[in-house]
Amino acid sequence: METTVHPQHRTRWTGSARIALLVLVVVVPLLLGTNATPTAATATLDGPTTPILDDFDGRGLEDPLYQWGNWASTSINGVGQTLEILGGSVGHNEGESTDAGSYRVADVAGNSEAYATIAATPDNNQDMYVYVNLQQAGTPGWDGYRARWFHWIAVDGLYLEKVENGIATSMVPPVQLDPAVGDTILIRNNGGTLELWHRSGGTWILRLSAADGSFQGGKIGLGSNDDKGRWDTFGGSGSTTPPPTPPAVPATGFLDQFERPNEDPLAQGGAWSSTPLFGTGETLEVLGNAAGENEGEVVQANSFRAADVTGDAEVHARIANQPNNNQEFYLYLHLQAAGTAGVDGYRARWFHWISTDGLYIQKITNGVATTIAGPLALDPATGDTFLLRRFGLTLELWRKNAGTWTKLLTALDGDYTSGLLGLGMDDDDGKWDDFGGGAIGAPPPPPPPPPSAGVPREQSHGICTGSGMHAHSTSRCLSDPVNTLTGAFITQVEDVSTPGTGVPFAWGRSYTSSDPNVGRLGPGWTDSYSTSLLVQPSGDVTLRGDEGQQIEYAKQTDGSFVGAPGSLSTLSGVAGGYELVRADQVVYRFDAQGDLTSVMDRNGQGLAFTYDGQGRLARIADAANRATTLTYNASDLVSQVETADGRRVAYGYTAGRLTSVTDLRGKPWTYTYDSGGKLATIVDPLGNTQVANAYGADGRVQGQTDALGKTTSFAWDAASEVAAVTDAKGNVWKHEYDDSVLSKQIDPLNRVTALAHDSDLNMSAVTSPTNEKTTMVYDAKGNMLSATAPVSLGSAQKTFSYNTRNDPMRITDAKGTVTTHTYDASGNTTGVAQAGTQVASYAYDSAGRVLTSTDGNGRTTAYAYGANGNLISTTDPAGNTTSYTHDAAGRVLTRVDPKGNVAGANPADFTWTWSYNASGQVLSERDPLGNATTHTYDDAGNELTVTDAKGRVTSYGYDDANRIVSEIQPDPDGGGPLPAPATTYTYDDVGNKLSQADPLGRTTRFIYDSANRLVSTMAPDPDGAGPLDAPTTAQTYDANGNLESVVEPRGTVQGANPEDYRTRYTYDAAGRQLTTTDPLGHVTANGYDPIGNLVSVRDANNHATAYGYDVAGRVVSVTAPDGGSTTYGYAAAGNRISRRDDANHLTSYSYDDAGRPVSETKPDPDGPGPKSPAVSSHTYDANGNLLTTVDPNGNATSIQADGQTTFGYDGANRLTSIDYSDSTPDVTFAHDPVGNRLQMTDGGGTETRAYDG
Repeated sequence: METTVHPQHRTRWTGSARIALLVLVVVVPLLLGTNATPTAATATLDGPTTPILDDFDGRGLEDPLYQWGNWASTSINGVGQTLEILGGSVGHNEGESTDAGSYRVADVAGNSEAYATIAATPDNNQDMYVYVNLQQAGTPGWDGYRARWFHWIAVDGLYLEKVENGIATSMVPPVQLDPAVGDTILIRNNGGTLELWHRSGGTWILRLSAADGSFQGGKIGLGSNDDKGRWDTFGGSGSTTPPPTPPAVPATGFLDQFERPNEDPLAQGGAWSSTPLFGTGETLEVLGNAAGENEGEVVQANSFRAADVTGDAEVHARIANQPNNNQEFYLYLHLQAAGTAGVDGYRARWFHWISTDGLYIQKITNGVATTIAGPLALDPATGDTFLLRRFGLTLELWRKNAGTWTKLLTALDGDYTSGLLGLGMDDDDGKWDDFGGGAIGAPPPPPPPPPSAGVPREQSHGICTGSGMHAHSTSRCLSDPVNTLTGAFITQVEDVSTPGTGVPFAWGRSYTSSDPNVGRLGPGWTDSYSTSLLVQPSGDVTLRGDEGQQIEYAKQTDGSFVGAPGSLSTLSGVAGGYELVRADQVVYRFDAQGDLTSVMDRNGQGLAFTYDGQGRLARIADAANRATTLTYNASDLVSQVETADGRRVAYGYTAGRLTSVTDLRGKPWTYTYDSGGKLATIVDPLGNTQVANAYGADGRVQGQTDALGKTTSFAWDAASEVAAVTDAKGNVWKHEYDDSVLSKQIDPLNRVTALAHDSDLNMSAVTSPTNEKTTMVYDAKGNMLSATAPVSLGSAQKTFSYNTRNDPMRITDAKGTVTTHTYDASGNTTGVAQAGTQVASYAYDSAGRVLTSTDGNGRTTAYAYGANGNLISTTDPAGNTTSYTHDAAGRVLTRVDPKGNVAGANPADFTWTWSYNASGQVLSERDPLGNATTHTYDDAGNELTVTDAKGRVTSYGYDDANRIVSEIQPDPDGGGPLPAPATTYTYDDVGNKLSQADPLGRTTRFIYDSANRLVSTMAPDPDGAGPLDAPTTAQTYDANGNLESVVEPRGTVQGANPEDYRTRYTYDAAGRQLTTTDPLGHVTANGYDPIGNLVSVRDANNHATAYGYDVAGRVVSVTAPDGGSTTYGYAAAGNRISRRDDANHLTSYSYDDAGRPVSETKPDPDGPGPKSPAVSSHTYDANGNLLTTVDPNGNATSIQADGQTTFGYDGANRLTSIDYSDSTPDVTFAHDPVGNRLQMTDGGGTETRAYDG
């Protein structure tokens, strides 16, 4: 029998197609009898002797089958179809009814084999093939051998066939067999012996064999004449050209981030063509720092770049705003004849629909687009980035969502290999942002400068303080807060934490409205462990910090990295990835993909991160291996964080944006967003909107309204780089920038503070409103080397030196006194010395925890820790031990005072206990006597009540902004007629306290200037509506904000002259008070040494008192106006041990190992005479309570003959007795549960006290 291989007809038996079908129906069951199975079928095979050549994974849709050129692009017979990749296996598309066959490009010499695994079963009456020794492949007259699987409604058949000039003939009768999905079919030519092997259930069985030596060498391949059957895991003789290493996605940087005022048409200084892409229609324009088209423009808007790109290339952009339904977005690549109706090239198309959207790769020929891949049903989200790439003959469409890149579509086409890049849309609501692209493999272009050509604004993302964790920021924030450089709203929240050894676990969130990135918590949000690296094809690296701050690191020819100006952390390449070391020696480790794998302190203690199979952060383990787990929703956004002790925070989303957070107490916080996707409101669990933001078209915050409806407005002048913030009272605050670096701060009184920065963005000078200038110098790592005071202070200077870990080694103050620090091999401080005298030393365990600290007197305190790193005991130098227990969250549960830790004591008698709610707020505290104080809180976390041990309740009230407005003390007579004493408060529109009314209704009022400084305090009116004025104190301030004068109430009454009651003050450039002038003109003047110690005071009578200091800043001498001097001496630990007056009388002091005074020796009353110095002494119990005092004999106090008095205390350390050992009656005390003294009994009887409430 023979069959004809025909491109338009599946395999047929000799005769017409109709006869062939009848023959198959009748004859096949007869052929598949037992007599057709050869005896050789009992042989076994260990497995293929050749490797897998293609597993069809990781390439998405590929039509035709290509594998970077390893498969030929023509079919086996030259006129049929090739196979294609469909879902990780090969076959051909549904509805394609012709034969499909593909063969490998590489020739095979001599013996050969080929095999493949069944991935899906074909329809009935259909065939699938495996080929060896193909000759003349790609032509109708091809030759070779093939294994054929014929799928039938009853039992299937396996055939071993020879093909000559395109005609197939069975070499032996077929075998009756039903292969299953997962089985493998192998055909082998072994020196002229043809074999067909079948693997099922892990066992290889020889099904057919035949002798034929017609064909040797040639090619191998696969085929199918069915649109349902699929092959997988193809292997055999031959070779595979390794795929070129695709660059990272993206391989190119940004070309235009549209960070400039509105621009129509899109231009960027000529980088964009001003002609519409197709010669007609509209160009895009800049609208609100993104690319779009004006409302009402309904025609397509397309723009293209002016510069050609040749070779492998890509284009990418981020979705800033979603288009309307039935509208489209485009990315263009390799545009030719751009600007005419006959444009050619490729494009990615996103069609936005009311149900599921569609994505396409299209080829444009003479202005007409044809789909070559897709559609793929997918709903992109705002914040997603799309990338279209041509790499060789492969076109790929990628999407970045929630921080992860995924390949969506693949197509093969090589017609266009150069041209222009572009963007487009046919919608007036949608917007593109962060456009980039270019040639793959070429050095990426430098990022476009920000509008002012200064520091990249990404370095200010999420930062308000001037410095982030890894780099300086050049901006500041005002209000709640808003970054005045970027106009971005910023908010930061810590959701859950657990103390631990080294770097502890602390999960928090940061939001920055200008941050385009999409993280685990949705667009704009980062978490505490979002720190990651983006490795560019050039080797350069972008660090994205957990606050959202982005810092660039340039790779050098020697493999090292140099950070952008202002960077504080050092990046280096290590085995398997990267290492980032902060200035404080906290070490971040990343894998080769830039994912964070650990954060450790200088002792190697901290956090380790584990990712799941989808690349999502799944587990965070601390130094004690306590694991916090992360759960994700179907969109790969974090839905829950659960600590090892079971505390949980839950997150909810709407349209991919974080809209709810359920805190540890189960209370919900709500977030809403505006139409542009920026955070609009934050609503607390009480339903109060704590902040409401309104944004302008440029994406900057323009207005911000607080919980009480008070609005702050923001304005930005891009040309002058001036931000103006008008608070709710109408006061204007300004920040001026110079090339995106803050240079001036101007308050509502027009007082200017000027700031200067060096080339590394360190603050190098601060000039006060009175033109006093302080300067700073730094080393290359950002460590301050010197600080020099203004000229008016003698240019006093303090200097610093550091070791290689940035630890301060030597600090020299303005008087030349040197303080030195020493460190162990891990960088822990082991000693501190001042002027050569050791004042402190420390010892550590291997985890870097302090085991002992020793003061300058050699007195040592010891510390011990539990398995989780919690402090479980401290032992002071006197041997007194305080011990602690903790709950699983690391909070102190109990404390046993030293008296409970001595031998024979019952610890329960000296134990304090605490309990907490889920968020760590104290619910109760109980003393050793069982007296408890309890607390309650509202849903926003404000403390509502405090109930003492007697059941008396103090309650608090709050306004919608969570400010305290009332405090109600316990009712003095319970349900009686007396009201509970209440104090109330009011505030102005910016939060300054305006009034405070005491329980008697007496109100004190406060007035502030436009800089929110207190200028007037009005005490309660003494006669209400009567003629007397309310006593008022008035204050003024100098240009630097120091208190300049105070007018007492007598000077503010009607008819008084304020100058008669004004006290004035002056200050030096450091803000130290120089003079005080009273209302009578009497002046007191102060003098200071270069390091700020008060060295002289001259009173109004010109009497001067002088003060001297040691190197530790302690007073060592006081010289009175008459010249008499008193001197003081100190131990190395700082305790005063002597006082010598101007008559040379010496008083000395001694201390126990815990630093408590134990004796005071008065001056010798008669010098060398027989009298002894008078000595007082003290002893203490283990808890530090005074036990005994011994006065000198002859002291005027009446004490027993030996001068000794003994004191007793209860478990709560309250005085309960005084014991005199002579005939003096003892004294005893009794207390109520809250510590009020109820009784005192002595020799004269009992005194009893009562309290209200």
